[in-house]
Amino acid sequence: MKARKHFRLVAHAASLAFAAGMMAALSACNAPDQKEEEGEITILKNVSVDSVVFWPPTVHYAYSGDTLSLQMRGVQRQRKCKVNPLWDTLSWSFQRDSLGAEYFTPKSTFRISSLCLPDPNGLDTLFKASAYTLVGKNFYLVTPDGRLTDSVLFISADQAKPPVVDTLRHVVSAGFASTHGRFTFRDSTDVHPLRTLEADSLATCEVLQAAVFDRRGDTLVVRARTIRGAPIPVGILPACAGTHADTIEVVPNL
Repeated sequence: MKARKHFRLVAHAASLAFAAGMMAALSACNAPDQKEEEGEITILKNVSVDSVVFWPPTVHYAYSGDTLSLQMRGVQRQRKCKVNPLWDTLSWSFQRDSLGAEYFTPKSTFRISSLCLPDPNGLDTLFKASAYTLVGKNFYLVTPDGRLTDSVLFISADQAKPPVVDTLRHVVSAGFASTHGRFTFRDSTDVHPLRTLEADSLATCEVLQAAVFDRRGDTLVVRARTIRGAPIPVGILPACAGTHADTIEVVPNL
């Protein structure tokens, strides 16, 4: 597929998963239930959010056409109801500046009953989007009040190699670290609180994009996604300087 400069969003109910084609379906946009609580209904439009970020949080690079997982954190809907979260609409604003950088701002409308319980913490919700842009351009996430809270850099186009997902298995009782080919996984410990994945010999223009784990008894199944971009102008992507190492955090597969 040729690189195109447009954006489309799909939001639907499902669970987060990690697969060779990036994350699969994501959670959640529930339509209002006809049997919702009685009481005065308040319409909330474009409510405040703490941040809008990519998931997993290590995603800093993407292909044109990649399916990206986005998270709205701390959506201030004010109240939480039995039907959760009483979305009325979920839409977006998409803009491109004169330099080609692109900006995505989620917009939402809630129907909240006065009988619903207070929600002091706000709602976290995830959805997926497919984005198309040009190599070397940034894609920014913006809150409804105009704050830039995350971004990715598009590093490849039509001639780039497809993404690769490696699956590693770490036995927790066998120790805090295990090596699998060019990868070393380090489990969480008191002195090393983050789970990390280290790669000692990534190729030119290859980067670790994301890594997630699932626990199966005494075993952690780790899936790591690497992407290898086409050569792009010097200074945009340090990984294009030659063979290199990289380390990223491994997060739970939500």
